[in-house]
Amino acid sequence: MRTLECIKAISTAVYVTCDHVVWAGGAGAVDKRSTLYKVCDKLSLMGWAAGSALMAAGHVPDLIANTRALRDPLASDNKRDDDADEWELREELEEKTVAAALDVASGLTQALFALSLLGTTPLKGRQMQCVGLAMGIVGVMRQLVSVPLPPEKTGMGRLGRLPISPSMPMLR
Repeated sequence: MRTLECIKAISTAVYVTCDHVVWAGGAGAVDKRSTLYKVCDKLSLMGWAAGSALMAAGHVPDLIANTRALRDPLASDNKRDDDADEWELREELEEKTVAAALDVASGLTQALFALSLLGTTPLKGRQMQCVGLAMGIVGVMRQLVSVPLPPEKTGMGRLGRLPISPSMPMLR
């Protein structure tokens, strides 16, 4: 995992650095016909795609572990369904699972979009718009997962978060 994090950091650094040159080209400070601009344009998209794909890959083990843990605790027949602490722990685990799933989805949609802009995928026009829309929806959902409810509405969910899983009271 350490290697994955290092490569992701390098990819992100390449993306940010080259994207500044691309923005400078958009502002007229760098000639868009220059080799520098063309190379940085490609490297920027490659760095974005690689960083996003590696972000998704980094969250897959968490998603798998959380999904396995969700299946196991209540699988045995000797557990009581009315244990409040157990259900709170399960809800917290469900939140972590949803957050990991959204991180994986976000990374994959961003990587696909960057590769489409690079021209390495057959997506064109409306298909790219759909990927962009999905990327935006996943981004909004990622933000909603981490937003605590105001104090007066804490009763809507036991953990004081927006309802995001089937076991939470608002969605039962």
